[in-house]
Amino acid sequence: MAEVQQTTFESGMTKELEGKPCPTLIPTAFIRRLAVHMTKNLAKYGRDNWKKGNSQEELLALRDAAFRHMLAWLDGQDDEDHGAAIAANIFMADNVITNQLKAADNGG
Repeated sequence: MAEVQQTTFESGMTKELEGKPCPTLIPTAFIRRLAVHMTKNLAKYGRDNWKKGNSQEELLALRDAAFRHMLAWLDGQDDEDHGAAIAANIFMADNVITNQLKAADNGG
């Protein structure tokens, strides 16, 4: 078994940090932008609607949406927060992929 590298702090506390993700690298302002983007669509789609996606058709629709927002962002369009929309569509598409993998693992 590999030896676990731990960091020892001045106080004496130890914590395994190596290889762990560092979410504090993500700017809180961007997390807020993403939350605003997701919240503005609550009335249209309902809460957590995006979690239902599990098909290739839904994955393609989300990829297309991400790409449309990427083009708008690259063109400098400022009619909405295209950066947040890109991120939202990518993580929703990733959820579809995860759901498909779960279904495949369960014989679906």
